[in-house]
Amino acid sequence: MSSLIDLPAELLEQILSPLLIQDFSRLNRTCRVLHAFLSPRVYYTIDWFWEDDQPCPPLDLLLRTLVNNAWLASHIRVLKLRGNAIANDGRWEHSFSRDDCLASCAVERTRSIWAKGQRPKPSFLPTDMRTIKNLISAIDSFHAHQWNVEFDRGNIDVIVALVLMQSQCIEQLDLGIGFIQHAKFTPKVFRHQITTLKMARPYKNLHTVSLGLDGPSTPRGVWSNLDLFRIFFFLPSVVSVNTILTEPVVFAWPLPTATP
Repeated sequence: MSSLIDLPAELLEQILSPLLIQDFSRLNRTCRVLHAFLSPRVYYTIDWFWEDDQPCPPLDLLLRTLVNNAWLASHIRVLKLRGNAIANDGRWEHSFSRDDCLASCAVERTRSIWAKGQRPKPSFLPTDMRTIKNLISAIDSFHAHQWNVEFDRGNIDVIVALVLMQSQCIEQLDLGIGFIQHAKFTPKVFRHQITTLKMARPYKNLHTVSLGLDGPSTPRGVWSNLDLFRIFFFLPSVVSVNTILTEPVVFAWPLPTATP
């Protein structure tokens, strides 16, 4: 009797099309043939929403998967992260109760992806850590120690930055206000990629960028690093940048010798 994998690809496509992404993920783990067939569908869109009272999305598992299977990163086309991630609402409110309301949240107060703020040792193998440390050195060798310390603490900002470093084939990027509010590490990924790898055309498929569109209806006290906004003007593939600037200011372009 013929099995599912013996069917022609066009019939298999029709059979699998009604399934949800959770079904794809389970079926993806049943055999190598279906794994190769379904992996592009499983990883095509990563759309995670995280509120303060919800379990953290498995960003660390995603990073570990991409580190060990770089070919899977090429299938990621849409990356959408929204919710109160880097710092919770209470910390945002506290940081804006001071006079220096535009000062960013201290790194040590940034949320950890792990419950106790310490990386479980079995979560990443020594080979994984070597790859991650090499990524960090490539992005920001001068501050590599701080990156490594914050990675071990599970800093959400660092984890997201490393995921973005691996996801070079994305076409659509949507970072909610929770993932750019007080961001210190994520902007450095884009700055590094554009200033040092310009000839390699980083993020050459990225055409739509959305930043902070889920911000509060009353934007008083909302702060985000403008590096996240202006750096995308140096990517020739980008045709649409959607964002909300609550307090527009005059700022210098990060590449004085280049034209946006």
